[in-house]
Amino acid sequence: MPSRYLKLLGFVLRTRVSRVMLIIVLLVLAYGIASGSFLYSSHAALSSQALRGEKTIAVIYSAVLTFLLSFQGGLSVLKSDRDYLFTLPLNRSQLALALYIGQLVVSGALTVVWLGWVLPLIGLPPTYAVAGGTLFAIYLTSLSISVAELQLRQRALAVAALVIWTLSPLFGIPVAPSAMFYGYATPGLATLLVITVALTAVTVSRLSRAPVLYGYAASPSGFGGRETVTRSLSFAGTSPLRAIYKAKLMAISTIASFGGVGGGRRYYTGRISLTMLLVIVSAVASAYVAAGAFLIGSGYLRPLDLNKLVQGSNSTGFIYLYFPVMVVGVLAISFTASWIMLERPWLAFTSMRPGRYLRHAAMASAISSLAISAPFAVAMYVMWLLKLRPALSYVPALLLAVPSLSTLMSLMYAYLVITPQARHEGVVPGQVRARALLISVVAMAYIVLILLLSTSGPLTALEASAALFLVILLPLGLLDAPWDAAARRMVEEGYV
Repeated sequence: MPSRYLKLLGFVLRTRVSRVMLIIVLLVLAYGIASGSFLYSSHAALSSQALRGEKTIAVIYSAVLTFLLSFQGGLSVLKSDRDYLFTLPLNRSQLALALYIGQLVVSGALTVVWLGWVLPLIGLPPTYAVAGGTLFAIYLTSLSISVAELQLRQRALAVAALVIWTLSPLFGIPVAPSAMFYGYATPGLATLLVITVALTAVTVSRLSRAPVLYGYAASPSGFGGRETVTRSLSFAGTSPLRAIYKAKLMAISTIASFGGVGGGRRYYTGRISLTMLLVIVSAVASAYVAAGAFLIGSGYLRPLDLNKLVQGSNSTGFIYLYFPVMVVGVLAISFTASWIMLERPWLAFTSMRPGRYLRHAAMASAISSLAISAPFAVAMYVMWLLKLRPALSYVPALLLAVPSLSTLMSLMYAYLVITPQARHEGVVPGQVRARALLISVVAMAYIVLILLLSTSGPLTALEASAALFLVILLPLGLLDAPWDAAARRMVEEGYV
């Protein structure tokens, strides 16, 4: 029996994580353990201000991981599972546990990539760091499977509450999953241990009793059977290029997943008009300004010095200024992945040159990213008028760096074929490969860039953002060759 289960577990792991991906994760993990042990044994320490900054980054990264894995969570069922694994006479409990461990490896890989390099720098003993990182990966795995069962609106509220809880150590709360990353080693580890054991026990128990579903058909009518675009689009008398921009901007496509202990994940596609999206984002930006004015009036948020902000001496100001760029960045990456996954080359690439089509589709995605960035840029300018001086540095980053990031992500998603094509099967057709790490690398680079721009002054931020615009967005917006290569790769990797 053990040998049969090990073979089952080996098959599940091989179908989910490529060897190169696993090697990279192990190297990052080895680096984290080795560097942490060296710093701890040699009593090397960062300055108090630098240490607080690293702790702040660790908590923020843990909140980002919580958002990504819980909002887009669910127990992954691959095409190989449905076509082969689920047809075998296997014990249901053993199969469920193997699927859970496979999900844990993927969650653990993301945890190592995001937190493995920063944990050695926050002053934790190696034993605490390893135990905390392991427990946090298990916690995220169980959380993603459990939360994914909720309907989209309920899940959004639950994820928002979880992210706020994860960020709470920055405000002096020691009882949180990420508290040990901010210096609350003992209470933080105890809290993480209790919620991880309880949540994992419930999740694994429910998985062992749930029927493993063989997959779902995609919903033909959007999220929960509703769409936010109520009128149909007409392209009569419209040129091909205008049709691309009309289709991409008048009805922005989104994709999300749903599914938990049932063993499968449904993929839903939906559409939202750019006008409706602007109304929602503008409302959030207005609430953001109102919250900032309240914090300034109550004394929680004071006019900040740039150096104090980056050194982490004002956590409230750091989180407040960081919120818009995180929201806009996540939306830009999400919209980019969605339109790539929903492309149909057999239809789009036969209407015009494939590279030209992808180039203009990417430009439409960049325009939508600019549209959702503009209200927050205005909000940042208003906060600058209210004497929150570092806010002005975020304005060029939002207006220039975010559209550039969207364009770069479009090319990466298309050329590297990081995401599978969304079809009516409702299952993920492939494993997590090393190339998917590039998205995490670019996302982390974007975070670091925003941090640098926010502490360098408005003029430097403007120059750096303009350089990104000229180096990334402008060439990719004018040349078809990179997009031609991306179109070939999409077809070669199974896009039809």
